[in-house]
Amino acid sequence: MQACRKLTFIANDATLLGEVMDRTGTGSVAAGPAYAAEFRHAAARSDYERIMQALDFGARTQSFFFNPQGDRTPAFFSGNLSSLSAVFGFVQNVAITQLESPTVQRQTVVYE
Repeated sequence: MQACRKLTFIANDATLLGEVMDRTGTGSVAAGPAYAAEFRHAAARSDYERIMQALDFGARTQSFFFNPQGDRTPAFFSGNLSSLSAVFGFVQNVAITQLESPTVQRQTVVYE
């Protein structure tokens, strides 16, 4: 015996409303990724460096007891984190997708 369901649809587009109503009672579509993200490193790198410089703007110079870099201690954001971006300069894009099921999470990371 099938349970009786009462549904209400509200829309401001008659075409989309019709498409939704045509699908009532049909099975669900196979699930796609639960999470998908893409980072375009090559395109974002200059903005990233500008933000790191802004974070360090006006910061005090830090002194350390052990300073292997001589008199130049790099600023944390614009010196250290920006150089981390330079290390990965060969990476143009990073795409991440995550598929989930009750027992397994599968993540795929693609570096281009």
